[in-house]
Amino acid sequence: MTLQAQIPPGKFAACLNLKRQNGECVAPFAAYGYRKDPEDHNRLAVDEPAAEVVRDDFKWKIEGMSQQGIADRLNSMGVPSPLEYKKNNGSNFRTAFQKNHKTKWTPVSVGRILKNDLYIGVLTQGKSSSPNYKVRERTFKPAEEWVRVEQNHEAIINEADFRLVASLLKKDTRIASGEGAVSLFSGMLACGDCGETLIRKSVPGQDGV
Repeated sequence: MTLQAQIPPGKFAACLNLKRQNGECVAPFAAYGYRKDPEDHNRLAVDEPAAEVVRDDFKWKIEGMSQQGIADRLNSMGVPSPLEYKKNNGSNFRTAFQKNHKTKWTPVSVGRILKNDLYIGVLTQGKSSSPNYKVRERTFKPAEEWVRVEQNHEAIINEADFRLVASLLKKDTRIASGEGAVSLFSGMLACGDCGETLIRKSVPGQDGV
């Protein structure tokens, strides 16, 4: 019988929540860019090889690359995807989204990194719950019920760069055909009359413009 099975469900949930509030990582695996501290399994330490990839992702996004462009560059460089990196380092981590024998970087996986404030030292946990350890189905909680601890661990990305990337992700930054990066003012220029973002059009509309 496991230790979890010996603890009453309510008490076990309260214990987990207390750990979260104390900034202890209760997940079995650390997110990409971090590892479990060998001296304290509930603390996060920077995993430098993966952290360098995270820094590159943010750097390239700030330089104007799209998520697709970043994913393509990482794949062409032979950089293992987060899932492959875990597997290569002896982790038994599995995901329902894995389709191919060897996963590659995708715009989605790059986007997850660019949007994750874990990389500025924020640990957010308790996003979902289940009645007890025997039930696999989980219920997602509203954001106001999440446990969020700031300045919890060493940051990989400085907050200014993180906020800049967050603002870039909100803009329409589609790349023109044949280009490797977005244009200088992509997603920034707007019509003075209607307020809509100005975009490049290669096919005339019904009014000829």
